[in-house]
Amino acid sequence: MKRRNGSVMLLLPLAAALAAALVVAQAIAAPPAGSFKAKAAKGAKAASKVTVELFLMSKCSYCVDVLYAIRPLLDTYGAAMDYRQQFIANEISPGTFHSMHGDGEVQGDLAMLCMERYYKKDYAYMDAVLCMVDDEASIPGNWKACAEKNGMDPSKLETCIGGDEGRQLLSQSIKRSEEASATGAPTLLIAGTLYSGPRKTADIETAVCCAFKKGSRPKACPGDLVCPTNVPVDLVVLTDKRCEKCPAQVESMMKILKQKIAKLKVKEVDYKTPNGKKLYKKSGLKFLPAYLFSQNFKTTATYAQVEKWLAPAGDYLLMEKGSTFDPTMEICDNQVDDDKNGSIDCQDDDCKQRLDCREAKPGSIDFFVMSQCPYAAKAMASVKELVAHFKGALAFGLHYVAWVYADYEYEKLPPAKQGSCTAGDEGFHYCSLHGPAEVEEDLRQLCAIKYGTEGGKYLDYVLCRNENVKSLDWKPCAAKAGLDKATIETCSTTQEGLDLLKAEAALATDLGITASPSFLINNTEIVSISDRSATGIASSVCSKNPGLSGCSP
Repeated sequence: MKRRNGSVMLLLPLAAALAAALVVAQAIAAPPAGSFKAKAAKGAKAASKVTVELFLMSKCSYCVDVLYAIRPLLDTYGAAMDYRQQFIANEISPGTFHSMHGDGEVQGDLAMLCMERYYKKDYAYMDAVLCMVDDEASIPGNWKACAEKNGMDPSKLETCIGGDEGRQLLSQSIKRSEEASATGAPTLLIAGTLYSGPRKTADIETAVCCAFKKGSRPKACPGDLVCPTNVPVDLVVLTDKRCEKCPAQVESMMKILKQKIAKLKVKEVDYKTPNGKKLYKKSGLKFLPAYLFSQNFKTTATYAQVEKWLAPAGDYLLMEKGSTFDPTMEICDNQVDDDKNGSIDCQDDDCKQRLDCREAKPGSIDFFVMSQCPYAAKAMASVKELVAHFKGALAFGLHYVAWVYADYEYEKLPPAKQGSCTAGDEGFHYCSLHGPAEVEEDLRQLCAIKYGTEGGKYLDYVLCRNENVKSLDWKPCAAKAGLDKATIETCSTTQEGLDLLKAEAALATDLGITASPSFLINNTEIVSISDRSATGIASSVCSKNPGLSGCSP
């Protein structure tokens, strides 16, 4: 039996709430193929068994690696463990079930339960279960072949799967999952405690061995075993009463953390207090709310899951997930000079890019695009016709949606997000949805705008490039548009271009624009336009500018 490549994603409450922050990708080596028999663990006593429960769905791709991680433990500790598999589904009415991945998953659950029912001794059913999940796309149709391959009687199992016995087994299993509040697959309980550490075999083995009572631990347990401590963890939450979104963010995070850290001692500090400002400065913070853990958090099991999302911050370990409030900047709508620079609200440079602070420019539209976005290309194709329709009365602007991260921010991004970035000037990474090639084209188009505004040369270049948004050969379009290729190349490959893109990224961030294309009308209102033909866009412009030349009375 060959284990397919995969990664482990635990959809536990904390993992779901922190999204990518708590996704754990682990490579777990499969044991050799062949019959699987549980062996008695040396030194184990039957009365001191540790219960291990895995809550899963038969077609859950994230469950596969956890099953493989547990398998060798049953081989070594099987007689000292009480291993059980429970299934997450819904019983709509007596004997009628629904599961996330459809009726096929219900049938797969039934097959696995019936295998366990008749081949539980020495956990013999596990080989057939692993055979099935090796190709979860074929579940439930592969159960019979997997059963026969592992010496099981298909007729006996078929009677169970299609009869009351199987339905009763699944009903009981669902009830147990509900009792354990297991709603995400996979969920793992060891000795009744939610396991939240890494999902490698060695890590689960540590948790199992540490769950045995003193004096009853099997001799097979590692001699250098170090059990995670369950010490109180101090957490300082630094927030700001002026931040409207902060209370909801803190409440949500506290629910998550209190579920995951058994002894969490929380203290909330307001930035505006002397202690708050001192802590903010000493810890080198930027955004609030900030979650500052004591150093002994490193001794807990949860730490391994979130280590890469923590950063040293003075005497603490900082988690800044989802925090965006900068307490040192001007708050733009409270009639107070927050940063003490003599400018209040919209008069302050911190606020000038906000929609409600921007100067109105009637008769204008700005497109925000990604240079390799096919939807943006279709919208851009209508620009010349759009501008011609208004006969000079419409001001058109073109901007780019991108993100710029400092190195320390980049290092915290999920791998998939990092893959969309390219290193730029020292200390920064430049990112766009369609990857580094799009960043490079963004730079060229921005340089085209800078050096090709006269006569609309930049627009000719952009429209030419949009005919094949994935092509890397940009020079023919530059020549066609009458742009100096050397100038564009020099600009786009030096700090000059990076500074242009950095300004665009800041503008899109200030306006909260993340989608391509997006439309800003009159410099003050972001509008959704479904009909992106020249006629459709003109209609949206006229709805905001009824007296504009080119708009019907």
